[in-house]
Amino acid sequence: MKELNHFFVKATVICLLLILCPIQNVTIAQKVTGFKGYGSATCPALKDDIFIKNWLILGPIGIGSSQDSVMKKAFNEDFFISVAVDKRKSIEPFTFAGKQYTWRNYTCGNDIIKLNEFLGDTNNVLCYALSEINATEDKKVLIGLGSDDGVKVWINGKEVHKNNTGRAVVADDDIFEVSLNKGSNQVLIKIQNGKYDYGFSFRPLGKDVISDQMIENAGSGDFDNVKMLMNYSPDLKKVNNRGLTAWQVATISGRNEIARYLEEKGAEKTSFPLLSDLADKTMAAYNGKDSVPGIAVLVAKDGRIIYQKGFGNANIERKLKVNTDTKFRIGSITKQFTAAAILRLQEQGKINIADKLSTYIPDFPRGNEVTIQHLLTHTSGMHSYTDRSDFGDKITLPVDDSVLLKLIESEPFDFNPGDKFSYCNSGYYILGYIVSKISGKPYGEYLSDEFFKPLGMKNSGVYNNAKRPENEAVGYRYENGKAFKANDWDMTWAGGAGAIYSTVEDLFIWNEAIFNGKVLNQNSMKMAFTPAKSNSGQELSYGFGWFINDYRGLKFISHSGGLDGFLSYLVRQPDEKLTVAVLTNSTPAYESFDPGNVGQALVEYTLWKKMASQSTYFADTSLSAEQLKAFEGKYDYGQGMVLTVTLNNKNLMAQLIGQPAFEIFYMGNNEFYWKVVEARIKFILNEQGIVTGAIHYQGGQQLNVSKLP
Repeated sequence: MKELNHFFVKATVICLLLILCPIQNVTIAQKVTGFKGYGSATCPALKDDIFIKNWLILGPIGIGSSQDSVMKKAFNEDFFISVAVDKRKSIEPFTFAGKQYTWRNYTCGNDIIKLNEFLGDTNNVLCYALSEINATEDKKVLIGLGSDDGVKVWINGKEVHKNNTGRAVVADDDIFEVSLNKGSNQVLIKIQNGKYDYGFSFRPLGKDVISDQMIENAGSGDFDNVKMLMNYSPDLKKVNNRGLTAWQVATISGRNEIARYLEEKGAEKTSFPLLSDLADKTMAAYNGKDSVPGIAVLVAKDGRIIYQKGFGNANIERKLKVNTDTKFRIGSITKQFTAAAILRLQEQGKINIADKLSTYIPDFPRGNEVTIQHLLTHTSGMHSYTDRSDFGDKITLPVDDSVLLKLIESEPFDFNPGDKFSYCNSGYYILGYIVSKISGKPYGEYLSDEFFKPLGMKNSGVYNNAKRPENEAVGYRYENGKAFKANDWDMTWAGGAGAIYSTVEDLFIWNEAIFNGKVLNQNSMKMAFTPAKSNSGQELSYGFGWFINDYRGLKFISHSGGLDGFLSYLVRQPDEKLTVAVLTNSTPAYESFDPGNVGQALVEYTLWKKMASQSTYFADTSLSAEQLKAFEGKYDYGQGMVLTVTLNNKNLMAQLIGQPAFEIFYMGNNEFYWKVVEARIKFILNEQGIVTGAIHYQGGQQLNVSKLP
């Protein structure tokens, strides 16, 4: 039931790196018998777009601490930059910390080399992969690489690429050029793993994938990659899974400089497909699949549904397909209904958002400090009960209000009420309890009487595991290409924080009602859709049950939701009267069909002509390491979030608390950008040239941050 972090949305695993011994400290042990030379780890004929699957693997090597102070040392110091290979002999092993490691042949049946399956699931380790590429002539080749986590690549002993990022393996996440010599070429890859799975993918890119990469980079705004890809003659007429060319994607994304560049290179300014055609093509991966979960999508504008359709399966075992009447558990979208209920009760004079929590739960710890408004805006300071380490052990069994309230009461506060924003399901569970206590009705009955029945939301309600709704979607978890039934939450654990089920059609009805003043009066709506402020006066991105954000010059009011087996997204652009609702019965989502991503893509396609343009990124390498070092430090983002900027060789890395470190790239005038997300940071210098703070730009918003001592 937790909303995604707003600053960095790319799903990754924090990379914990280790102290490594310098090259000269590695001791060589005796020869290993068995295969000779590279063994099967050779590629006699390099083929475009074909993954290299035959490797020699060395490791896993575990080496002590994962403290932040040793992360740079771990990445920068290497056991090898090349390996001596005699095709008549076996490669010699080496010994580290008293343990001998040998090279082993590994042929993978998948495109992704899953090292944990070959070497075992081990945290805080590194390993090396070695292979031979034979080239018929001297030539430059474009390589696509994915890694989990940090990676370095050497070709014939020369470092050609590195990326010190905690992330999951995504094929072709990194693209870079290499020079191959005629004959034998050695590829050496170092992988550093922090936690959980680890592995990599590696292939030469041909025209087909290069054309795909051109489309992707045209949308992300990476002009350096666009120009590099253009050197390899991409097909500018090729379309992606949505039926869009690189020029169309650049235009829709507001990357005007790239769109003009593509025009100069011969791209045609073609007409854009209908929304229905684009959506159908986008979701085509569901077609004909009997063993995958499903998704329901709705787009409405000016009070009229312009697209709605279901894809995939609501119940795989019973072969029931998703349609627009399929009922999904919507998780945290529930919160806006709970907030609306509190505001309706306030309109009736039965509660005031300024009331103390102690008015309704007299013995609640610090209840005389916490207001109803704190609960509505996630600023109460309470610890979220869903963040307890043992939470997942209990969720399939029912729970009473009294038991869960005592559990919430037992947790110490994370901070003083009002000091900052921290997403908290405890607050909304309590609000649902208060709705019931004041109204004298069960929470679900109150919502039904006040909202669902009067508005005609016939397919919505508070989920009751003992009386399950008809035509409901079963929740699945989708892993390694297969669907398994997810934990079946007893929704008494969710309450006012996430217990509602609904359909995309009913959510459309709800949005039309709430935004047209049929649910709350104007004063209540203004409260709900005004960003809250912390005690220090800092404006937050949350109102009462809704997130409020600007993106490309337009205001969006939205919420997402998630629990085992279900993900949801509901957004409104009030000026254009646009509603998009997306519901799926899978966590993680099937392939890349996360409701938030799907919904945002449909929003952008519908409204791009009304949206502001976005930046185009050029990497500027003119700054020396000494000049880059001036930007190092910790920057206060508020709400307990700190961005740490550090120099790693000549790479400036930025890490927000709780997230991996990502490289930021200089674009001139003390400004840097992220490639993993649409975000920039401009450092502010005083008259003495010392950095005192920064401005962070993301999603159409800007945040002024100060540099900490």
